[in-house]
Amino acid sequence: MWGNSYVTLAEAVRDGRLSQPVIDTAVRRVLRAKFLAGLFDDPYTNANAAATVTLTPENRAASRRVAQRSMILLKNDGGLLPLPKSGRPSP
Repeated sequence: MWGNSYVTLAEAVRDGRLSQPVIDTAVRRVLRAKFLAGLFDDPYTNANAAATVTLTPENRAASRRVAQRSMILLKNDGGLLPLPKSGRPSP
């Protein structure tokens, strides 16, 4: 989890716009959800095992199939592409 919200929340607590108990409750809920999902069951996994588990030929083939099936072919009707940086094509 990453983002600017942590800085914003800390400032809100310091400024009194948000109370520490509200933060504690939110953190408790997130940690409980992670605990119930089993994310803390085995925190000391073997990082080297990832290559033998994740990068198997079967998993690589499955990843390749998913990538191939998710490709979208576009037809450039009327010279619409590439889109301008504004994100809106001109009429």
